Amino acid sequence: MKTSVEHIDDTTVKLSVTVEAGRVDAAVDRAAKSLARDVKIPGFRPGKAPRRVLESHVGKGPLLQEAAREALPGFYAEAAESAELQVVGPPEFDVEVFEDGKDAEFTATVEVRPEFDLPDYASLQIPYPDWELADEDVQEQLDSLRERFAELDTVQRPAQVGDYVVVTLTGKRGEDKVDDASGEDLLYEVKDPKETESALDEALLGTEAGGIVSFTDTPGPDAGELAGVTLDFTALVKEVKAKRL
Repeated sequence: MKTSVEHIDDTTVKLSVTVEAGRVDAAVDRAAKSLARDVKIPGFRPGKAPRRVLESHVGKGPLLQEAAREALPGFYAEAAESAELQVVGPPEFDVEVFEDGKDAEFTATVEVRPEFDLPDYASLQIPYPDWELADEDVQEQLDSLRERFAELDTVQRPAQVGDYVVVTLTGKRGEDKVDDASGEDLLYEVKDPKETESALDEALLGTEAGGIVSFTDTPGPDAGELAGVTLDFTALVKEVKAKRL
C-alpha cells in the first residue's frame, strides 16, 4: 500500500491511497461470496453460485460497488495509521479506480487534529487568592455535606419533625377515590405544621408505624385541576424513619 498526505488547511487533509491489485482481487472475491449468499440464482443453492454466474446475474458494476463498500474502510484505516494521522471525523471517499486485476486508487478527505507549537508556560504565574473563611462558613458546608449523605434508619416511635414516613395515602372526593391525590409507599418528610400549615404534617406528627389517620385538606394552586377542591384523606403509616447524619 502506498499513501501520500496533502494538507488542505490546518485541520483537513487529503489522503491518497494506492492498494495492490492482489488485495483488490481478494476484496472482490469476498464480496462475491457475500452477495452469493443473499442473491437467489435458479439452479444454485445460496452461496454456491460461481462468480461468473453471479456476475452475469447481478452485473459486474454492483459487485465492484459492494467490494469497495466493504473494503475501503479497512484500507483507509490502515493508510491513516501508517501516515500517523490524528483523525477527528469520518472520511469522504473519492474512488478513482477499483477493479479486479488493477491497483485500487482512492482519496479520503478527513478532518484531523491541528498541529501547533506549545508556548512557553514554565514562566507563567497565576495569583493564588487569599481566602477568608469564617468558622460559620465552614460549619455550614459541613452541615450541608452531612445532610446530603445522611441515611434513614427505621425507628419504633411516633414520627417527629424531620423524620421520614413511608405512607400510603388515599384521597377521596365524596365516595370516589381521586387517583391524582393518592399513592402507595410514598416517602414523605414530616415538617413542622406550624410552619407549613399542612394538614398532612399535622396528621402524621406523633403517629407510629401501623397508625391510620384521617384528615381533610384543600390542595393549593399548584395542584392543577384539584386546586381549591376539598378532599378527604386517609393515611396509613407503614414505617417511621429517622435521619442519621
